[in-house]
Amino acid sequence: MVMNKIELHLPFPPRELSPNARVDWFTRSRAAKDYRLSISYLAVDVLNSTQKHWVPPAKAVISLTFQYHLRRKRDYDNCIASAIPLVNGLVDAGVLLADDSEHLEFGGISIESGHQKQNEGVRVRVEKGET
Repeated sequence: MVMNKIELHLPFPPRELSPNARVDWFTRSRAAKDYRLSISYLAVDVLNSTQKHWVPPAKAVISLTFQYHLRRKRDYDNCIASAIPLVNGLVDAGVLLADDSEHLEFGGISIESGHQKQNEGVRVRVEKGET
């Protein structure tokens, strides 16, 4: 049976990936590479643990929800910029076909506060889009 959508709960991007972080290019590059690789491994684990088969859609709609336990105000732009290696890791894992605008549409990005600390992270939902 082929799945039409998949949901993943992934860790936050490291602080070094925030556009507001004052780090050198090497530190930012290393953090992006490590985060992308860990997201790829986590996504493959989720795909392997499900009994259904996931085929990367030709057109995908991706929704990201950033879940924080603190009620501090967050900046959408920083969340989006920090999540670029996350999307690339999903492409590496085979969840998405490609990360360009031709194949990928953002269905929404939201920020939720007040979650329990163990529920923090980025909730990703990928659905098949209209071709």
